[in-house]
Amino acid sequence: MDKKPTPKPDDKQLPVPGQMRDFFDKAAPRADRTPLKELQERYADHRAEERRATHGTLPIPNHHSTEFIVEMRIREWMMRMEREAADERRIRAAIEAAQKNKPPAPK
Repeated sequence: MDKKPTPKPDDKQLPVPGQMRDFFDKAAPRADRTPLKELQERYADHRAEERRATHGTLPIPNHHSTEFIVEMRIREWMMRMEREAADERRIRAAIEAAQKNKPPAPK
């Protein structure tokens, strides 16, 4: 029977190679890295990515595409229609106010 000899307390263990020691240090859970701190760091990273995306460091959308041009034309048309309706309401209100405040006809 092959039995491994039990190590004696005075036997010295072989030193762990440097790369393996680095791996153990990186893989071992750190006492200062709690789940709360990890979540906070992930949230901060996510916010930084959103900030980067919204401040123009990503490529701008294509302003020459058909969809963009159609959307702009529709917006321009809607704004023009709202402006014309507001002008009509203003003119109609001015006419009504003028008729209401008309001086009496001379006798």
